[in-house]
Amino acid sequence: MRVHVEPITSFERDRRVLARMIDAGEANETEVEAYEMVSDPAVRDLNRQQRSRAGQYLRRLRRRTRHT
Repeated sequence: MRVHVEPITSFERDRRVLARMIDAGEANETEVEAYEMVSDPAVRDLNRQQRSRAGQYLRRLRRRTRHT
């Protein structure tokens, strides 16, 4: 049985890209709002926790498939 889980992207990468766009004056209002959202420490922490949990789940699945 092969389970496919979509990877959760890091907000850190998105935040850096959006910051460069804002600094260059190329960002529109929606991109500025997105930057403000992903810069919120609580949102960044939640994203890290979700990615960590997803990684733990994938590692557990791999271990189970090796032992069966």
